[in-house]
Order: sequence, then structure tokens, then C-alpha cells
Amino acid sequence: MPYEIIDEGDELHARLYGFVAPFELMECNRGVAEHPDWPRHRYHIFDHTEMDSDSVWAFPDVTSDAIAEEDRALYADRMNLTRVALVAKSQKMREIFKDYAGRNPLPPHTVLGIFSTLESARKWIRDSRDAAEMTTDAPQTASTGGA
Repeated sequence: MPYEIIDEGDELHARLYGFVAPFELMECNRGVAEHPDWPRHRYHIFDHTEMDSDSVWAFPDVTSDAIAEEDRALYADRMNLTRVALVAKSQKMREIFKDYAGRNPLPPHTVLGIFSTLESARKWIRDSRDAAEMTTDAPQTASTGGA
């Protein structure tokens, strides 16, 4: 199994490494979606930075379509999931991510980001957390209009 799923509180980090066949990518994806604590996971990171670059060339053109179709079914009722980050050093893999994103695989309220580094993906998620906290912690004031 060339992946591990790491529970990081309100985030799941799926780290794929070595040679990853398309069926293993889908298996990892299912593992994240079906995680027993999924209701508390607002963020997912699919980290392909340690994946063997030859893996990409093993992916048939239908891979994006098959994964997107499965994701639409897996995530249809996931109102808690707000951001999904896809990370890869490989330009070819990021092109596959863009093809996947174009197939509208996730619910409309879930934002999908594509990154070349894990650090930039984590910053994007951290910024989302900070914005949510700021909104939640902001003083509640009523506006009556006028000057």
C-alpha cells in the first residue's frame, strides 16, 4: 500500500509515495472519504509529492473521470468538507488534477486547490482556518443604517 492517511484533527492528510497505480490512488481516495471520523474533517490534503514520477504515465486518460465520478457519490452529503488540496511536484500530475477539477467532483461549497508544494497547501488551509476563526470571534454588532 503506497499511501498513508494521517488524521490531523480537522484535517486528513493522505500521503502517497513510491509507485502508485491508478487503483491504489482510488483506494486511498476511498479510505479518506470513508474515514470513521469524517464528520470532523473540514480539510483534506492529497499529497503526491513523494509519488514516483513514473506513476503519472501509468494513469489512463479515464482516471480523472473515474475518480471524479466516484467522488461525486462519496462526497455528495459532506457539508463539513470545505477545502481539498491536491499537491504534486509533477506538472503532468497537476494537469491531471486540473482535468479532475473540471469535472466538478465535489459539492459546490467545497473549494479545490492545486499546489506544487505541501507548504503552500498547508498555508491555504491555515488561511481558511484563520478566516473562519475571525468570523466566529468577531464582535456581533447590529447595523441600523443611516449616518
